[in-house]
Amino acid sequence: MIIRPHLHWFRMLLAWRGSVLPQLLPRLFLIFAISVIAVAAHDHLLPISLNLNTTAPFSLIGIALAVFLGFRNNASYDRWWEARKLWGQLLNDARSLTRQALTLRTSQLPKEEVAEFCAALGALPHALRHQLRRSDPRDDLAARLPPALFERVMASRYKPATLMLVLGEWVQRQAQNGSIDPMGVLAFDRNLNGLSDVIGGCERIVSTPLPFAYSVMIHRTVYFFCASLPFGLVDSIGILRRCSRCSLRTPSWRTKRSRRKSRSRSAPTTTTSRCTPCPSSLKTHCAICAANPRSRCPTRKAKATR
Repeated sequence: MIIRPHLHWFRMLLAWRGSVLPQLLPRLFLIFAISVIAVAAHDHLLPISLNLNTTAPFSLIGIALAVFLGFRNNASYDRWWEARKLWGQLLNDARSLTRQALTLRTSQLPKEEVAEFCAALGALPHALRHQLRRSDPRDDLAARLPPALFERVMASRYKPATLMLVLGEWVQRQAQNGSIDPMGVLAFDRNLNGLSDVIGGCERIVSTPLPFAYSVMIHRTVYFFCASLPFGLVDSIGILRRCSRCSLRTPSWRTKRSRRKSRSRSAPTTTTSRCTPCPSSLKTHCAICAANPRSRCPTRKAKATR
C-alpha cells in the first residue's frame, strides 16, 4: 500500500497526483458547456428552463442518486479493505513458511535447498501482482529465481500456481528425505493452504467487478441529473452579470454611508435629539422644530391635535 506523507491543507486542495480530477476534467468541461448553452438559450434564443418552484423532481432524483452513490462507495471500500487484508495475510504466511523452513528440520539441510524455497516464496507476491495487473513479470522474477526455475515458471500460463506447486514439491522432497517430520509437514501445508486462499481471494476481487447493469444505471442517472440541473437553475441564478446589473440599480452600502454623512453635516448641531415644548405659547415653535421639521416635537403634536 502506498502511504503518502501528510500534506498541508492548502496543498491538499491543489493536489493533482493521486486524485481523480484528471479523469473528471473532460466530464466537467462537458457539464460546463451544457451550462453555457442553457444560459445562452435562455437569454437570447428561447426561454428554455425547468421550473424549480416545486423541487419534487430534482429532490427525487437527488435522493435516488445519493442512495446509488452511497452503495457504490461502500462496495468500493469493502473491496479495497478485503484486498488489503488478503495482502497482509500473504505477508504473514510467507514469513511463517520462511521461519518453518529454517527451524522445523530434523536434519541439517544444504543452504542451496533452503535458498531455493525462500526464492520461490519471495517471487510469489511479484508473480501474483503481475498476474492481477496483466503485466510482464519477467524482470522481477529473473532477479529472484534460479535460471532453471525461472524458465519453468515463465513457460507456464499461471505463474503463481506454478510457484505454489514448486513450494509443495520442496516440502514433499524434504519429507521423503526425513528432513521434516509429519507434524512439520502439516504446519507447512496449513500455511500453503493460506497462500492458496489469498490467491483465490485476489482473483475473486479482480474478476468480479460491480454488475454492469448497476454501473449503467448509476452512469445514466448522474449524467441526466448534471445535464438537467443548469436548465433548472437558469431562472433563479442565471449568470453573474445579472448581479452586476442589480448592483447598479440598488445603491451600495458605501453610497448609503456617504449620504448619511452629508445629511448629518447639513443638519444643525443640537444638544438633544428631541425638542421641548415652548413655555410661552403653543402657537410658536422652538428653534429645533423650525430647523428640523421631522423631529417629534410635543409642541407641534399639540398644535396638530387642535
